[in-house]
This record gives sequence, structure tokens and C-alpha cells, in this order.
Amino acid sequence: MQVKETATPYDALLDIYESKMTAKSITITFNKLQKGLKALLEKIRNSHNHPDTSTLQTRIPVAKQRKIAQALTQTLGYDTASPKAGGRIDETEHPFTHGYYDDVRITTHYHLNNYGIHESQSRLYENIIGRSKEFWTYMLPKLKQITAPALADVNLSSFVHAINKVEPSKIRIEADEVTYNLHIIIRFQIEKELFADKIRVSELPEIWNQKYEEQMSVKIQDDSEGVMQDTHWPSGYYGYFPTYALGNIYSGQLLAKLANDMRDWRSQLMQGNLEDIRVWLTKNVQSQGNLYDPAELMRRITGKELNAEPYLKYLNEKYSGLYEF
Repeated sequence: MQVKETATPYDALLDIYESKMTAKSITITFNKLQKGLKALLEKIRNSHNHPDTSTLQTRIPVAKQRKIAQALTQTLGYDTASPKAGGRIDETEHPFTHGYYDDVRITTHYHLNNYGIHESQSRLYENIIGRSKEFWTYMLPKLKQITAPALADVNLSSFVHAINKVEPSKIRIEADEVTYNLHIIIRFQIEKELFADKIRVSELPEIWNQKYEEQMSVKIQDDSEGVMQDTHWPSGYYGYFPTYALGNIYSGQLLAKLANDMRDWRSQLMQGNLEDIRVWLTKNVQSQGNLYDPAELMRRITGKELNAEPYLKYLNEKYSGLYEF
């Protein structure tokens, strides 16, 4: 039997999903991330320029939403339609991605009056690209064509502001780009204390609710919208939650490197050209993904250690423009 020789049992669980990562190192990074996110969230709360999101409640038939999903995947270069397609889109309550190499499946959930972009292959594609003004400069006319006449009067700036609305929420998978990581940090803090025998399982609902109120000013009404909302703990996936926030931090570091290597990446997005971005990611990230531990891979790509600052810089630049502060 392999002995991991980690400092704590929780570190052994973290190592399953983020090799060589420890609770201590993640805590240092998450503390910096949390501090930066809370400062940004306070600025957004105090902004005079909050978006009108009524457009996102426009009733769009599921058949048209399926066409939107197909148009998005085609633009991203994810083939679900050709005879050689290695991907497909299916429906589920909780969207996820699964598969390997030339057989990768993504899932989504359609709402008649609450359409949006769900989890796909990475947080970089979903948020940094998928919620950018440049991407929707190209994509919004196609969206209007598919949904006609429902979104005929929607303008680009209002639409981009709406899909980037920031508001603390109870449910992780519905969270916006700024507050999402706070959901993960809360789960990490609870896991760490649970495996250090500082809290008991019976105390989880109370501690969960307390942390949500303290850290996001959100009041949890019952356990279904609180501690029981995720399947990870019942499935035994302890140590998995930190990977979500670490993925966002990695995306910030990758963006900084991508922007340095490809100065015109935003103008390419405006033309609907994601091929050069895909090639860059394939060469620098995906072709090496299993060869190195995450921290070592990031050092090789960016020349930097794990660092939340590039991601916080990206968020602050983006949302200071949207919320005008």
C-alpha cells in the first residue's frame, strides 16, 4: 500500500485532486484571494451602476436554447455536429463535463425564463472568454437571430453588464464570477476543520449557515439550500472543492501569459476567432497537463508560483469598468 507521508489526513485527500498541494499552502493563497474578493465586492455593492437583468428572464423556448448551445459550441471549436464529432451536449440538473481525448461530453440545464451560459470545459472559457464584451460583440447578433424577435431590442453593453451581474447567492453553481470563490473558500474552511476534529458532522448545518451570513451576508433558510446542496461530500469527494477556486486562480495566471504572447487576442474574439487561443492552450497547457503536477505546470507556463494576484487584477479591471468605480 502506498504511503503518502502527508502532514495531515486532509492533506492526503487534497493530494488526490491537486498533487503536492497542502492545506497550509492553499490557506495562504485563499486568504489573499478572499481579502481581494471582499474588497471588490464592497466596491460593487456601493456602485451606482447596477445592471438591469430583466433581459435574462426573457422567455426563450428550449428548442431555441438548444440552437444557442450549438452555436456557442461551434464558435468555441467544440464539435458536436459533424460526422467526426467527438462531443455532444446533453441535459441534466447539475451541469458537468466528462470524457477524454476525442470523446468529451458536456451537459447543461435549460430554463424557459432564465437562460445563460453553463459550465463547459474550463473556467477560462466560461468566464474570461464567455462573459467578455469582445466575445458577445461577435455572438450577440447570432443570439438575436436564433431567438428572434425576443431579444431584438437588446444592446451589447446592457447585455454584457447583465450576464456579469454580481450578487451574493446561496447556491454555488448559480454564483457570479466574483462571489463564486467565496462559496469554495467556505467549503474548504469547513473541510479543514472537520478533518482536524475541530467540528462534528452534526454541527455542519449550523457552521455552514453561520459562515454564509458572516462572509456573504446571505441567510440560509433550510439545509437543501445550505449544506446539502452539493453532491461532493455524500459522494466522498473530500478535498475536491479547492480545485474549483484553484482553477480560477490558474485561469488568471494563464490569461496574463496569453495576453503577453498574443496581444491581439481580444480583437480576435470580436471576430469570432478562437482558433489561435485554442492552439495556444493546446500547446502550453493541454498537451502537458498530465506530465506535471499543477504547481509545476504553472511554473513552466508562466514562470510564476501559484499567485492569486493576476486573477484579482483581471476581476478588478473588468468589474470596475462594468460598475464604474
